[in-house]
Amino acid sequence: MTDWFHSAELVSLLAQWLPTLRWFPAKDDPLATIESVQCVPLATASDDVRLALVRLATAEGPLVLQVPLVRLPAAPPGADVVGRVQGGVLVDGAAQPHFLAAWLAAAETGGQVLAAPDGSSPLPELRAGLAGARALGAEQSNTSVLLPSATGGAVLKLFRVLASGENPDVALPVALARAGWHRVPRPVAWLSLPAAGALLGQAGSVVHSGVLATYVPAATDGFTHFTNLLAAGEREQVTQLAGTLGAATAQMHAVLHNLGTADPGQPAALVAKLQAQADWAIGVASVLAPLAGDIKDALAAVAHVGDLPAAHRLHGDYHLGQCLWGADGWYVLDFEGEPLRPLAERTAPDQPARDVAGMLRSFDYAAAVAHLADDELRQAARTAFLAGYRAEELAAPLPEKLVRAYELDKALYEVVYEVRNRPDWVEIPLAGVRRLLADS
Repeated sequence: MTDWFHSAELVSLLAQWLPTLRWFPAKDDPLATIESVQCVPLATASDDVRLALVRLATAEGPLVLQVPLVRLPAAPPGADVVGRVQGGVLVDGAAQPHFLAAWLAAAETGGQVLAAPDGSSPLPELRAGLAGARALGAEQSNTSVLLPSATGGAVLKLFRVLASGENPDVALPVALARAGWHRVPRPVAWLSLPAAGALLGQAGSVVHSGVLATYVPAATDGFTHFTNLLAAGEREQVTQLAGTLGAATAQMHAVLHNLGTADPGQPAALVAKLQAQADWAIGVASVLAPLAGDIKDALAAVAHVGDLPAAHRLHGDYHLGQCLWGADGWYVLDFEGEPLRPLAERTAPDQPARDVAGMLRSFDYAAAVAHLADDELRQAARTAFLAGYRAEELAAPLPEKLVRAYELDKALYEVVYEVRNRPDWVEIPLAGVRRLLADS
């Protein structure tokens, strides 16, 4: 008799279930099909727990998805049911104790564990509380699970779309923590999946399954926090918190700079790259066409910044939603970048001005969501963020023209995104484009 994890029935169940999920990467591809399913046992002898590696054929090329599966006699309340198989019900195992225990064991025996400053490991205490594990809301491309413990707990982030090479959401927080920067949730353990490398055509390469990091208790995401403060007109708090976030950002960039730099290239090459991206945006979003000439002139100003600062690794997708306001200050998380972009692009050194520009655009979005009538308060938040950043001992200069160019680049991308996904929101980035052009 065929085991459930080797059966054709499993492929059929996954083919029906996966497209219903928020994180499924091929929702808009009607021809996406499952090519193969390989079930990995992790560090368990139980036939009820498997990690399914699903190779998916899409119009843009093959993808490998990570799907933890647990077979239970009956589905517990709130479980995400995949379907019935021989011997029970198959559920998404991300928040199920049996899978979490297997993942922790695999990380401890075949992965990597970063000890606490006192040399201790939190894994034994986390194992004791697995029955209370719960998923933390819906994410666009991953699944995060809170593992509670008496000393605060940890969050396991499982990468649903796997990539060959070190995931930046593992590599950068680990590097920052080891360098002594405490504004990132401290990584506790992480795990690579050798079997996934072959499926990705890179046998033997590192393919990260996920990362376990300390939980930041009683924290609010930065976007929600600033939106509430802006809506309430809390000018003093807005400027104070924006300034401290700017300082934390500069500190993060200083550590990343010290980890290694790269030749930034010539300004003319950067202008050409930004202009090519602008041409793409204008071609997609006709609302930008009347501004094409002004956009070209604004981007051309980058040619006059002189020598570009050294490039280094960045956060890469930096905005208020990637920050947490905790009891003792700001924390930065989610260093993965855009999961569907090639890993080489996500890990390439770039100008720190790109991260700064992303955060400035996020302040504009927070002000719009807060229905802020006082534009001076929006500008005050931006000014305070930049002042906080520049008040730190910078590893490299932050040319104003470069920040403006990257902010314009980001706003143009946002226009395309809103035209495609939320047409009612397009005026938010479009207003930002107009402001940047008026000030250039």
